[in-house]
Amino acid sequence: MHKYYVCRYYINAEHSVDNIQKNAHQHTFTLGLSVEALARTGMVPFFEIDRLVNSYVLQYNGAYLNAMPQFQGRYPSLEWMGEVIYQDVHALLDEKGWRCLQLELAENPLKIFLISDRIMLPSVNPGDSRISWQNILAQRNRYIEILDQVREGRK
Repeated sequence: MHKYYVCRYYINAEHSVDNIQKNAHQHTFTLGLSVEALARTGMVPFFEIDRLVNSYVLQYNGAYLNAMPQFQGRYPSLEWMGEVIYQDVHALLDEKGWRCLQLELAENPLKIFLISDRIMLPSVNPGDSRISWQNILAQRNRYIEILDQVREGRK
């Protein structure tokens, strides 16, 4: 069983497709971070995680993303923002003994970008993710059984 926390933050920023600020449009991005403590020390001090992440996110609030150094020469798309924020937040949290398992960045409820260094099964209901993992493992076990039978000449 894998246990982790999901922390959510909001970023109010604008960007433009044509790199012209007067053509910019605004978003309230939702940033979700799946975080676990590297050492099992009991309770996770959310106020410390919030302090770190909120101070990092401040640079984006109210910003015209196209003008920021991390987006020079690149369109600040949802995907590129996710890449940049994931790398930065991953390093920030790692320094403090936490692991960023997954980043979720949404510009609206229907357009969400996920990035992770492992397979995560996002779900509104955590029980669904558990059931999905169980189904994947059960299917894997069935394939292994069939392979073993083939190797032994029973199939």
